[in-house]
Amino acid sequence: MPNQIGNCVIRYDGRQWDAPMAPALLARVTEAVRHLGELGFGPLVALDSMGTYNPASKLPNGRPSKHALNPPQAIDVSGVEWPGGKRIRTLDRLTQQELYLRVEACLRLGGFGTVLGWDYGADHHNHWHCDYGQAFGGAGTSQTQFIGSALQVLGFANVRAAQGALGQPVDGQVGPVTLTALCKALIARGADRPTHDVGTLRVRIGATLIPYEERGGIAWAPLRTVCEALGATVDTSGYPAEIVVTPKE
Repeated sequence: MPNQIGNCVIRYDGRQWDAPMAPALLARVTEAVRHLGELGFGPLVALDSMGTYNPASKLPNGRPSKHALNPPQAIDVSGVEWPGGKRIRTLDRLTQQELYLRVEACLRLGGFGTVLGWDYGADHHNHWHCDYGQAFGGAGTSQTQFIGSALQVLGFANVRAAQGALGQPVDGQVGPVTLTALCKALIARGADRPTHDVGTLRVRIGATLIPYEERGGIAWAPLRTVCEALGATVDTSGYPAEIVVTPKE
């Protein structure tokens, strides 16, 4: 029963807490904590939980929930905190909308197929319920709500526009690949300060050196410059809905 993950303390009711978790649950929480350290505020120092194990917990259909299993396969996260006191709670959905979604992206990318938060209903206004009973990227109401909000924050008109801009196959469907791309884009969005001095990082294509910035574990480089270094042509007349890259023959 871990009471911290790396340097991140697990808290219950404001106190460090030994959280019962199935090994697969611990692995997913650990991965989510890692992603939460990529948001630009430093490594996570605390994860606040409303619990993992509750033998009386039931689903609306009366069946035991993932909280009722022993060891439990679900965790309720009520907030997170970074160095210097920077923090957010699920209750801050309306006042810190973008950061709220970026935190949810980290939880989803940790490997939780089900993440129920504020938008799911009043029962979840004070916590994100996270479990892996459903595969990551599977359809569901909470995922549909998250995708709609993510598209709005990222400035995409629809899923197809997001897929094209993020270099994904364009089919208008959201599965694990597209969901991963959206989550990573949200995580990187707020990492405004490069972790290295601008211009010191370069990608080499043949004899061409192209500067890039590292943000939240993603290398950002000008699309046109990269494509033209590879001999491809770029047509941005349809931007932002579509960018057409024609490979060198």
